[in-house]
Amino acid sequence: MVKFAGDTSAGGVMTLLVDRIVHSQTWRYILTVPHEFWTDLFFPASAQWTALDAYRHDQPFWDHLAEWNADERSKKAMPESANRTSKVTLNNQEWLMDEYSRFKQTAKTP
Repeated sequence: MVKFAGDTSAGGVMTLLVDRIVHSQTWRYILTVPHEFWTDLFFPASAQWTALDAYRHDQPFWDHLAEWNADERSKKAMPESANRTSKVTLNNQEWLMDEYSRFKQTAKTP
């Protein structure tokens, strides 16, 4: 289950959390989306939004992205790791735009 934990002020960063059991241990996967990434994705409507507004605008997409991140990171989880937190900040805006388009196309397909 995805939890929104981002900044709720205008111009904030979107932070999404996913907790998973991996190797019998609870791991936390954190995905951070920079303000300019989610603003550009939904512009012009997003010009005055908070990160929470952007999350609510298309929650299924953001949940999909956070779950995908957790899936990818859990494949690399080491059973003996003392640090059971994995944090990723999106750094490729073009990839995010493409992923959003793919998600929308898949959602339209019966």
